Amino acid sequence: MVLLPWSTPNIAHAATANIAVGPQYDSTHVYVAPEDFDRFVASFVATFAGSAGKQGVVTVTPTPSSTISQPVATPVGLLSVFGFKTPVPYPFGAERTGYLVTDIDAAISAARAAGADVLVAPFNDPIGRDAIIQWPGGVNMQFYWHTTPPSYPALQTIPENRVYVSPERVTAFTRSFLAFSHGKIVSDVAHAPGIEIGRPTDTSGGFELTRCSARWLYW
Repeated sequence: MVLLPWSTPNIAHAATANIAVGPQYDSTHVYVAPEDFDRFVASFVATFAGSAGKQGVVTVTPTPSSTISQPVATPVGLLSVFGFKTPVPYPFGAERTGYLVTDIDAAISAARAAGADVLVAPFNDPIGRDAIIQWPGGVNMQFYWHTTPPSYPALQTIPENRVYVSPERVTAFTRSFLAFSHGKIVSDVAHAPGIEIGRPTDTSGGFELTRCSARWLYW
C-alpha cells in the first residue's frame, strides 16, 4: 500500500531486464538499540513464527562502523535487524526496505534511468554488495546482492510496503518507481482514512483519523 495523491500518471516502463528475485527476499530494515536487540528478535519470532538467522557483529556500511546484524525469516516477511554499536553513518537508517537483485550494477542503471538518485554507490559488504538509492519524493531503498544466492521459502502472505511522499512529488515517485519495477496501479482512492494523529475523539480512547489519498501499487 502506498499513500499518495490520486492523479494517475501515464507510466512508461523502462526497457530493462528483470533483475527481481522474489518477495521472500524483500527485507524490511529494522534499527534497534543494541541492548534491545535480542528481546526484539525473540518477541517478533514469537509473534509471527519463523526463525532468526545467524547473528554477528559486522560492518555493513562503506565507512567504518559496527553493528549487530541478524536476518529474521517469517512466513509474513523477512527482516534485517541492525543494532549499531557506533553512530549510524548517513544515509543509513533512513531506508526501510532492501531488495535482493540478481545484478546490482544493472539494478543501479535501471533505477537511474527511471529517475532515481544513487545516495551510496555500490560497495562490498561481508556477503555481497549493497547500494542505497532514493526515488523522487525522498523514498530511500537498499539494493543488495549476495555472493552466494540465498534460498528462502516462499511467503504465506505478501507484506505491503507503506510509503509516504508529499503531494507535490507523488506523480514523479509513482512514474519513476513503476517504470523501474515494471509494476502497475491496482487501486486509486482519493479520500482514504489516514494515520492516527494522537488526538482522542472521546473518553473511550479512540483517535481521530486524518484523511489522505491512497494508491496501491503492485510489482
